[in-house]
Amino acid sequence: TADTADTADTADTADTADTADTADTAEKSSFKVCYPFEYGSDNDEYEYAQNTYPDYEGHPNISFFSPDKIFGKTLEYELLRVNPTADFLITDFMKNQKQIKKLMTAYSADKSTEQMLAILSTSRENERISKSIRSNTTWNEKSKNEALIASRYLNSVGKGENALELARILEENLEKKGTADFKDFIVPTYIKEAIEFLCQ
Repeated sequence: TADTADTADTADTADTADTADTADTAEKSSFKVCYPFEYGSDNDEYEYAQNTYPDYEGHPNISFFSPDKIFGKTLEYELLRVNPTADFLITDFMKNQKQIKKLMTAYSADKSTEQMLAILSTSRENERISKSIRSNTTWNEKSKNEALIASRYLNSVGKGENALELARILEENLEKKGTADFKDFIVPTYIKEAIEFLCQ
C-alpha cells in the first residue's frame, strides 16, 4: 500500500498500529491505499511502503502469504486478476455488474486497454483508474486489462455478503468438476501456497 491523493472505494487498508504510541499511529494513518498499477508511479510526491513481516522469515511454524508483490492486492482483486473472464464470480450483492461483464467480454475479445477504459462509467474513482493505467509505462496491455477488471470488481463488492456468496458459488462449481457445467477457476498462487504450507 502507499500514499495516494484518493483512496479506492473498497481496498485493502494500510497498516494499523496496535500500540498506544500516538506518533507511530499518526505516521501509519498518513498512508493511504493505492492500486498496484499506481505503486511507485510518483516517488517525488509520495513515499511508498508495503506490508511485510521480516521478523518471521525462516520461522518453521509461522509464514505469511500475500498476493503478487507487483500485480497483486486483496483476495477479491486477485480472484479477478487471475480469472478475468470468470463472470460466475459476479454476485447479486455487487454493484456495477453489467459494467464488469462488459469488461470481461471486451477482455475475451482481445480489446485494447483504451477500448476497455471507454466502457467505464463516469466517476471520480474510474477517472483515477483510467489516468493511472494510462500513466503506467511498465505494464503490458494484458496486465493493465486484468488490473482494470480486478479494480472494478474490488470497488463493487462488500466484504461480508459477497464473501459468503463467493464461497457458495465456488463450492457449487467445484461439485460440478468433471461435468460440462464446471467452469475453469484459477486459485491465486498465494492461496495455493498457504494451503500447501498448512498441509505439510
